[in-house]
Amino acid sequence: MKGMKVWGLLILIIMAAVSAARTGADDSNLVCSIALSLLSPCKDFLVNVDEETIPETCCVGCLVLEKIVRNLKNRRKLKIGLCKCLQGDGSLSGADEDKAFQVIGTCNVTYSPILTGPDVDCTKIF
Repeated sequence: MKGMKVWGLLILIIMAAVSAARTGADDSNLVCSIALSLLSPCKDFLVNVDEETIPETCCVGCLVLEKIVRNLKNRRKLKIGLCKCLQGDGSLSGADEDKAFQVIGTCNVTYSPILTGPDVDCTKIF
């Protein structure tokens, strides 16, 4: 039952993102909120030095976000906004950069802007 709730929530988030992209809404805040919701299961791992296990829901969120970003295709402004959103949240939350790259590797994330760090110039990766 818990798994069905997670997938139901993810489907709603995906539908909102695709709808925003299709209608031409240039709402970086919406995409940022969706991304942070999808990545919220990763937060304990990223900020807690004693946490050693990456939750499966973290990888699911990363991979769903990756698909959303791929579907944005020519929406460069939204992708740049998402990149900056992830950088800002990572800095504010105290996320460990090494652990973030561990999540990326473990979850097999291969697409920008999820592959971002504090030193990345978001305007140059798209």
